[in-house]
Amino acid sequence: MSKVTFSPYLIFLLCIGITSHSLQAKVLSGRFVKNFAQLRDDLTKSELAKVKAGHSLFSKPWVQPPSSTFLRNGLGPHFNAVSCMSCHPGFGRGAPPHVVHPKDPALLFKVRSINKNQESSYGDQIQPMAIIGITPEATVQIEYTQTFNGKLIKPHYQLKDYQFGPLKSNEYLSPRIAPHLAGLGLLNRIKEEDILENQRNGGKARLIKGRVGRFGWKADRIDLRHQVAAAFQGDLGITNPLFSNQPCTEEQIDCLNSPDGIEEEHQFEISEKHLGFVVDLMDAIDAPKRQIDPDKISFIEKGSTLFQKINCQSCHRESYQLDDRFISPYTDLLLHDMGEGLASERSDRDSYMWKTPPLWGLGSQKKVNSHTRLLHDGRARNIEEAILWHGGEATMSREAYLKLSKTEKEELHYFLESL
Repeated sequence: MSKVTFSPYLIFLLCIGITSHSLQAKVLSGRFVKNFAQLRDDLTKSELAKVKAGHSLFSKPWVQPPSSTFLRNGLGPHFNAVSCMSCHPGFGRGAPPHVVHPKDPALLFKVRSINKNQESSYGDQIQPMAIIGITPEATVQIEYTQTFNGKLIKPHYQLKDYQFGPLKSNEYLSPRIAPHLAGLGLLNRIKEEDILENQRNGGKARLIKGRVGRFGWKADRIDLRHQVAAAFQGDLGITNPLFSNQPCTEEQIDCLNSPDGIEEEHQFEISEKHLGFVVDLMDAIDAPKRQIDPDKISFIEKGSTLFQKINCQSCHRESYQLDDRFISPYTDLLLHDMGEGLASERSDRDSYMWKTPPLWGLGSQKKVNSHTRLLHDGRARNIEEAILWHGGEATMSREAYLKLSKTEKEELHYFLESL
């Protein structure tokens, strides 16, 4: 796991107020591996100070309560990881276990029920780790079988070592891999009317209390604050102003009776102020830089044309005009029926629906995270496999891709790898 610390340049920046992009990039990179944490070039001195505070809360491990470590006290009782950075190394994309690290925590499992009103004994998601004195909920065993004439691998998930019984007959596991974090603040600025307008090409916006969801694989988080707060509670067990309860079910007595990390003068394990610092960090990370090989420009241009030809842009909308800049994330931020192949086993129609992920950052993923795994559960080992898994609304684009010549496929790959 890549360790990210603050560069001495940060002190320099805060002292004299220089905000050039080249220096800001070193705030979160320093002398360590390259990562996605390239900061926007319009940050003020005070904003950089908040980013520094957010980085500390994001990258350093949280600890079991009670603890003298005031700012990071409150881990668990059940949890998936001890820090945000554990699942987003280099602010990048996670991988399934054994791809990079044997016990990579970046793939989590939501528990879903065909009966929407039924609460699972495990709550919203499986948390395979716990603080001392508490038994972990369960683990998930992953097995892969070959499909599509041996070109693809399909994951199968089974609950193991469970403490509250097997899943009920109408429950299923819904896997979610940790995405990279570049450009989230820019996606947060896309106008709701632009997202709603995308529905004319197919797909569906998820509405949450009248707001358009845009974050999460199911577009179930309306903004950065909502996304960050949900991750703190669900993945680390940290209560906060948006999610004030520990994710313990009625059956989890030891979880309900475990100590918390709430100090007398606070209501939650992370305060509104400190939650805001992490949101500021997410907001400050710029869009990923394109990776254009000068020797491949002609191939990239042809690949861009092919991207349009096979109608990828119908869901992967290239660009948006924000109030102050133009961005090219290649997403419509809508939910689409991606077919039975990407649906969970024993599931309902909701499991067919996935939000279109942004394609920016594809060209940097291998450099930052040492793998090329894609899709919501990391099953696709490369770009071609990700395309071949497209079904449902994307079936025609997949079939058009299969009809391309070998050279045309390579040109399309060069284009995607340049994003």
